[in-house]
Amino acid sequence: PRRWAGAGAAFALTLATAPAQAAQRARAVAPNASDPSAGGDVIAWAAPGGIGYFRQGATTWQAPGAHPAVGGGRLAWIKDEAVHVQGAAPAELVFPAPGANALAVGAGWVAWRATENGRDVLHSARLPTGAPGPSLVADAGRELGRPAIDGDALLFHRPTATGASVAKLDLATR
Repeated sequence: PRRWAGAGAAFALTLATAPAQAAQRARAVAPNASDPSAGGDVIAWAAPGGIGYFRQGATTWQAPGAHPAVGGGRLAWIKDEAVHVQGAAPAELVFPAPGANALAVGAGWVAWRATENGRDVLHSARLPTGAPGPSLVADAGRELGRPAIDGDALLFHRPTATGASVAKLDLATR
């Protein structure tokens, strides 16, 4: 029993003084890209010139529009002043979205940011019905960040006097 106590102390000392695990290096999955989105085994990103892409495994294809997003088994993009959602019944839902410039999609919701009358506005719609959900208008002179969806939660950032904060809106309870 006594010899284990010493061995345990030596083991603990070894753990405490061992170098930290080597930091991993991030690897590029899409060069010259921004605004990534991921859901399941699909990723999406924006490329210069308003082109968007989707990738599943080793297959990459151009999105039918800009600002692509994935989530909840759905693909979404913005084209011709409208938000398009694929993987919803019917096969594709289309929402009028003049000025839309950012997008998020999940199993039960789609949300987009648009500029309306000089202000950022976040809109949402329930999937697969397309029923309008809550909207949120930025205060004058303020912006609303790119939306993200997690279940019934809409997340986005907004600037504060000292930086920014992430806000959460429960879409199910309006």
